Amino acid sequence: MHLNEFLIGNLSAMFFLTKMKVRNYDLLIIIFVFITIIILKFTSLQLHNGLLSVTFAPLIILISANNGYITKIFDNKIFCYLGEVSYSLYILQYPVNKIMKKIFTYYNMPIDNMQFLFIFILFLLVFSIISYELIEKNARLLIKKLY
Repeated sequence: MHLNEFLIGNLSAMFFLTKMKVRNYDLLIIIFVFITIIILKFTSLQLHNGLLSVTFAPLIILISANNGYITKIFDNKIFCYLGEVSYSLYILQYPVNKIMKKIFTYYNMPIDNMQFLFIFILFLLVFSIISYELIEKNARLLIKKLY
């Protein structure tokens, strides 16, 4: 179960809604990103059961309340659109990966991991955008009409 992650998320939301002020938190965000990288790279801690949420929760809170340069970078139209298609990216990553591996195996195409990664990301983006534009947008409109 993920009760600890759920509780940390709830506590983080309560803290964000009651205590956080919108201002420039760029330096703190960079510090927490480096702390997270160091924890991931140089420790052998078992992070699967919610321990990583201890660094991710403050990072998410700080990014949400930030109005600094980092926010301006991610406020770009491309990043906002990637956020819109992110559910399709999440849902389609497994099937696209499996289909691509079968295609490369069937046609006996030797490819190294880095090449596969770039091709996979490209195809995943293309299929996610198609899915978003043809399915998700229309489903949203239909749901709005019904309710």
